Amino acid sequence: MTSGIMDRETLERIYTPIRHAGHRLKTWALMAAWGACWVWFNIIEKTVISVWNVSVLFYLRIIKPTIATSLMLSRYLWKNIILVMLNFAARYLLKLWRHPRFQRVFRIATWIAVLFGTWFILSGHKTPVMLLAGFVTSLLATRVLYRLNQTFDQPLDHGLSYKIFAYSRWLLKSIILSAWDVTWRVWQIKPSICPQMEWVPANQKTHLGLAIFGNSITLTPGTVTIAVQPGRLLVHSLTKEGMDDLVEGTMNRKIEMMGG
Repeated sequence: MTSGIMDRETLERIYTPIRHAGHRLKTWALMAAWGACWVWFNIIEKTVISVWNVSVLFYLRIIKPTIATSLMLSRYLWKNIILVMLNFAARYLLKLWRHPRFQRVFRIATWIAVLFGTWFILSGHKTPVMLLAGFVTSLLATRVLYRLNQTFDQPLDHGLSYKIFAYSRWLLKSIILSAWDVTWRVWQIKPSICPQMEWVPANQKTHLGLAIFGNSITLTPGTVTIAVQPGRLLVHSLTKEGMDDLVEGTMNRKIEMMGG
């Protein structure tokens, strides 16, 4: 070996351990990096799972009950607001109802509705032209009543509208029984009729009640109202029993109790 120059074998003996040490260092570095990544991802996974569990627990224990409580409170709050508004509207409508001008308008509208409804039931027309004609006729009839100044000077008893149904049921029953009685008497070989005319007391305090009493007598078969005077009606009856029943005052009392 020449001085100052190393041969190949000497260099390999020197650098081979260094090369092997480098390979071991690289291997250990790769293993350390893999272990760090595994630890890091494991920590991240556990952290994410822990955060998720805490979030779910926080939602179930705090947020969800808070939302449910808020919805319940808002529901009760809206109910209270609606009740207060309904109470205010009811008081306003009651105050408006007691106003004389409103009662006058209500009576006029009631008469228009009653007349138009009666016309519609009796006529059966449904074409627009006929409906318009019926409505205009109801308006004209109400205007005539208003000009006569006999119906709108006295307040319409609102209890009449509620009790008229019970009276109508009783009147329909009386009409059926009277029709059967008159038919049975007429078809006898010797009809047992006793025509007579007599004044029947009428205790109604309003023109409407008096009109209902007179028309009810006329609607009942066997009796008819001939004349009307304050406090009494002149009635013609085919039988003495029918006249006695009118004089006894069953129909008179029912109309008076109805508010007529």
